[in-house]
Amino acid sequence: MLIRWNSSFLLIDRLILHKDVLNSMCSFLNNITGLTEKQTKKLMGLMLNQQEWNLLNCLKNVLEPFLEATTALSGQKYPTMALSFCFPSFITFSTIIF
Repeated sequence: MLIRWNSSFLLIDRLILHKDVLNSMCSFLNNITGLTEKQTKKLMGLMLNQQEWNLLNCLKNVLEPFLEATTALSGQKYPTMALSFCFPSFITFSTIIF
C-alpha cells in the first residue's frame, strides 16, 4: 500500500484548522434544508468526538517532522545531499525531547 505521508499531514492539518466550523456544521444539520434523513444520519456518523480530535493532533505532531524533512530534501536551488545526513538525527532528537 502506497502511503502519502505529506498528504496525510496536510489533510489532518486542515481538519484541525477547521475543527470549529466542522463541529458547528454537524451540530446544526437539522437546520440545513435539502438534506434527506439518510444524508443527515450519515453526516452525524462522521462527526468526530474529542478523543478522535486528540488523536488527530497527535498524528499531526508525529507527521510534521517528515513534512519538514521532505520539503527541505526536495529543494532544487540548493544542495540537499548534506541534509540527508542531518534529518535522521533531528527526527530521533525531536522524538526524545517531545
